[in-house]
Amino acid sequence: GLLSFPQALRYTWVGLFFGAVIPGGISGDIAKGLSLAYRDSNLRTKLLPISILFDKLVGVAVLASFFVLSVAVTLGASSRINPALTKALHITLILVVVAAGALIVALLLLRANAWRIITTRLTNAKVASVLSVLGSIPELYRNRSRDIAVSFALGTVGHLANATAHWLILSAMGFHVSPMFAFILYSVLSVVTMIPISISGIGVRDIVSAGLFSISGMPPEAGVAYSWIVLAIN
Repeated sequence: GLLSFPQALRYTWVGLFFGAVIPGGISGDIAKGLSLAYRDSNLRTKLLPISILFDKLVGVAVLASFFVLSVAVTLGASSRINPALTKALHITLILVVVAAGALIVALLLLRANAWRIITTRLTNAKVASVLSVLGSIPELYRNRSRDIAVSFALGTVGHLANATAHWLILSAMGFHVSPMFAFILYSVLSVVTMIPISISGIGVRDIVSAGLFSISGMPPEAGVAYSWIVLAIN
């Protein structure tokens, strides 16, 4: 591999730190990649950004899978939840399914010559270069099914642990919601805080939490308090 486990652990913490002090969760991944490339010239190849991107894609894929499952279970009990929340979940579920479909189509194109044809016809050299690097993903991970499976397993454990922490926070605040609702809340907040518009998601997390609490029949101010508790723990 490109890195030993101690190195990977060290730079994972570097990424987490910069993700907390630079706007947007993805900023931490960029900072991690730049730090690695600065420290070791041997890592200044296309393998580094591809591995970071693939790691992010695995995490998002696991998160989306649990989100869809949680929404499906929650909607199965729609007679017992707020109608506004039911509508919001339906809309969000459709958007997630559409995004997943687009990703699947992109992966199929990556495996076919169609991706290469698209990149060769682009007039913008920089965009073509980036897409060409992405096109090498299937080749690089073709015989790494075991590593991919381990990545998905670790991602699953990590997201379950985080979602459980969110559920415990809600319970400690006196909101005895289902674990599925806690995972929905955790999933939505995880995605919106990736957007690089605020440091540590401050403001964005507060607004989204207040909105989700409100349509779920809970006080929006409690959503803001919940948001800051999550930030403090993180």
